[in-house]
Amino acid sequence: MFLRCPRHVRTMGYLDEIIAIGARCRQVRDDWEPHLERSKNTVRQAIAQTQTRRTAVVFGSGRLQDVPLADLAATFARVVLVDIVHVGDVRRACRPFPNVELASLDITQVSEAVYHLGPTGGALPRSRPELFHDDPSVDLVASMNLLSQLPYTPCKYLRRWNNYSDRALEDFARHLIEAHLDFLARFTGTVCLISDCEYLTLDAEDRLVQTRGALHGVELPWPGEEWIWRLAPRPRRGDQSLLHRVRGAIRPPLTLQ
Repeated sequence: MFLRCPRHVRTMGYLDEIIAIGARCRQVRDDWEPHLERSKNTVRQAIAQTQTRRTAVVFGSGRLQDVPLADLAATFARVVLVDIVHVGDVRRACRPFPNVELASLDITQVSEAVYHLGPTGGALPRSRPELFHDDPSVDLVASMNLLSQLPYTPCKYLRRWNNYSDRALEDFARHLIEAHLDFLARFTGTVCLISDCEYLTLDAEDRLVQTRGALHGVELPWPGEEWIWRLAPRPRRGDQSLLHRVRGAIRPPLTLQ
């Protein structure tokens, strides 16, 4: 599969990860389907709570498995799907919707800087994204199963070079998560946040053997419904299965609070 994308996106592993997500979903679709549908329904609830419907922006649109694209396109004058790279099947899925745009953007705004720092070391960059904050027509933003994954690829890449301590990478991971939450909070329209909360490991007898936080100690700012995502069911993970506890939260428009 050949896809044009910036060197740092390919080298750091972002492209490989989005391809792998599609493959994993095909393998365990039945186990993922309840989570994907709950995610879509949370966005639908956010749509219903948004009275002005000019522009909707989806961060972490990925392979669109968890995005109710047709609902968004039918409701909003303009829909922008944001991810660091968009593969061919996503582009094809968007063709029937003339009001849907694809924006290939780094949501953290620091990935290219991290790419250059890997071999050399140095002070890690601060994430201060401002994407779409200057667009007054944005009435809904959705962050789709993205928050816990923001540090994954940058930190995995930095570990290749061994120029940063575990503590430094942990602090950086927490910073990226906090920066994204602050970024979302500064939108004045409806904010829909779908994110992992916890990782749960079960043994061969379905007994809980490990629970760990998904967000490096950061607490989600808004309450919401929670559900279990059967990420890696046991037949594909030996004697253990991995579940994620997910929260779907909706923050009303600031002008209506």
